[in-house]
Amino acid sequence: GRMERTRGEMDWAQADQFVEFCQLHRLRIKGHALVWHTQMPSWVDDALPAWQLRAALLNRVTSLVSRYKGIVRAWDVMNEATADKTSVQNGEAVEGLYRPTIVMKKLGPRIIDDLFRAAHAADPDADLIYNEYDVLQGGAKADRMYTIVQGLLQRGVPVHTVGFQGHVLGKEIYPKTEAVRGRIKRSLKRFADLGVKVTLSEIDMRVRDWPEAVRMENQREAYRALMAEALISPYVEGLTFWGFTDKFSWIHGWFGEDDPLLFDREYGLKPAYLGCCDGVVDALRTYPCLPTCMRSASRGRFEDASSNFNCSGSVITTSTGWNNGGLCRGCSRCIAERKETWQMEDCFGNSARCTAWRAQQDEGEYPC
Repeated sequence: GRMERTRGEMDWAQADQFVEFCQLHRLRIKGHALVWHTQMPSWVDDALPAWQLRAALLNRVTSLVSRYKGIVRAWDVMNEATADKTSVQNGEAVEGLYRPTIVMKKLGPRIIDDLFRAAHAADPDADLIYNEYDVLQGGAKADRMYTIVQGLLQRGVPVHTVGFQGHVLGKEIYPKTEAVRGRIKRSLKRFADLGVKVTLSEIDMRVRDWPEAVRMENQREAYRALMAEALISPYVEGLTFWGFTDKFSWIHGWFGEDDPLLFDREYGLKPAYLGCCDGVVDALRTYPCLPTCMRSASRGRFEDASSNFNCSGSVITTSTGWNNGGLCRGCSRCIAERKETWQMEDCFGNSARCTAWRAQQDEGEYPC
């Protein structure tokens, strides 16, 4: 609401300043969020005609995405539109797919289609995300979100990614880590099978429900499990922590004082940070090809020698040479030239005869 306090007048000052800072420091930007019911300007009220609300929302999406085209690489287009447990109509609780917000009441669910299409038209290369909370471990709300996303895809709406928010209670993760990881894995796979990417978004972990004496170490173990599952999972494309220091977490104002993040209020490393490192180590032990892949700055593309199939990834090599290496997922495009053909195996056991490339980046050349 702060960008358009007065209808039709966009205030770009803070957004432009943020983008300039990220560009200066070569930081990638994810836009959050184009439409969210809790951040509507005050002039969006019951008196506003539906057609004017629709025009205002589409104008906001088009204006924002167009202004930062090619700079903001991903957008949470629709945030938290799925119904929680029940909604209330005429004093009675009823089940429904969508949260009964002013947007849904005035425009209906097809406005979601229009918002995604408007964002895609403004920047066809941007990654467009449907983002939701309380769905990470599956359950009834995840089922409702599945129905929503499935319907969007069936109608040809350009939804590329589903964001699973990671606002979790530590006690829900630890000590029941194996069971929790199993539920997370099943939940993510179901959406990945629809053909969308999945990410863990908005990660933080509340610890107040643990005895004070064990909070930090328990949080460490819980973060360890979450990080390991994210890295090992073949479905997760990325993860985002919702802040880095406990000093400024949104949790304090919503749930009460807590210590949910990786750095304390003095910007010091917490055991939670070390827990994330532990999770990386656990992932490496599961898939030994990951260490070089994670360390590598290389980006590249492979071309199957027989079928000309393109697949993207970071190439890893071992001390024994090019013929003992592999492919990890999730690399960006790069300028490349043919190097040699070799047998390779990726982190998940898939092998292929591929052609390796050498990539050119700003910093120099890297084997990829």
